[in-house]
Amino acid sequence: MLGCRNKDQSESSTVNPITSSLSRSNSGAEDNEDSSEEYLDGEYCASINYYNPDTGTQSSYTLTVEVSGGELVLIHWPNGGWLDDSHFNPPTLESDGSCEFTSYDGKQYDIQIEEEGSCGNYSKAPVIEEEKEGDENLLENTEEENSEEAEDNAVVKYNCLKRTICPC
Repeated sequence: MLGCRNKDQSESSTVNPITSSLSRSNSGAEDNEDSSEEYLDGEYCASINYYNPDTGTQSSYTLTVEVSGGELVLIHWPNGGWLDDSHFNPPTLESDGSCEFTSYDGKQYDIQIEEEGSCGNYSKAPVIEEEKEGDENLLENTEEENSEEAEDNAVVKYNCLKRTICPC
């Protein structure tokens, strides 16, 4: 699925974007509070649930995201990598700060904006790091019960150190 589902309407209904925007602009300030423009351009700290249907891998992250024009346009990974519109069609945020999308490679993301500002867990400048002592610790993942799932996540984390764009 690309974009966000409209929680106020059934999935089978069709909304005409022209008449929808006209009715919003004519209905007063109350309706404008529900618009995705509630989220101004900038950085936000968000909870992200990731699912890879090919492997069954599921992970949860708290990451800094960027919003522009009411759309989620960028996800920052802690190592300086990122996910942007070269990986997914930017979804429009719902009024509650949620959205979901499927990346071009089939991975599914559910996003929930938690607060304004950075989570403080990424480097603004993309950096390709050389292998350092301690990188072997990335292959250990004690939080996940399924060892195959843990291995998949560890490989993604390790490979992300070698590339500027994640997940790999």
